[in-house]
Amino acid sequence: MTRCRRGRAGSAHRTSLRAATCLVVSALLGGCGSPPGPPPVVSRLESTDWANTITDLDCSTLNRGIEVLGVEFWDIRARGVRDAFVWVDCFHDTSPWPHQLEVFDGSSDPANPRQMAVLISAEEGVLIRSVSFVESAVAVDISRYSSSDGLCCPSINERRTLRWDGSGFAEQGSS
Repeated sequence: MTRCRRGRAGSAHRTSLRAATCLVVSALLGGCGSPPGPPPVVSRLESTDWANTITDLDCSTLNRGIEVLGVEFWDIRARGVRDAFVWVDCFHDTSPWPHQLEVFDGSSDPANPRQMAVLISAEEGVLIRSVSFVESAVAVDISRYSSSDGLCCPSINERRTLRWDGSGFAEQGSS
């Protein structure tokens, strides 16, 4: 703890300057307010083999299996546990295959993760460009095809925001 000395009697300006300096130094050395809460625990799912875990995407037409495009962990439910957001497609060699975004309970068994939701289904025919988070919301930047687009290059870009409402995800709109 930093201790501050009082100035001499009759030196009010110096005393207030010393007091202000002492407050600043104390704040820098000791921090202000209460200590931050504990960070969310590491998700139990960080080492999950998602390509062999996700079974609800039908890749039988290609018969090459699931390709994991990205995994992010976020404490979306503010419970101190980071849930897994996994986006996948069917493994392919040519034009992009539609993507799917799934969410798994970060406190569930890594050998059998509990799916909380499919936020974007491959049936929508979109490509996921990025996934980001703010508090209890997930923002997903997607690209979709117009009727004149080639299979290589979707031209319509959107952002979907989905918020955890305590029991599930509710879409907050698209832009």
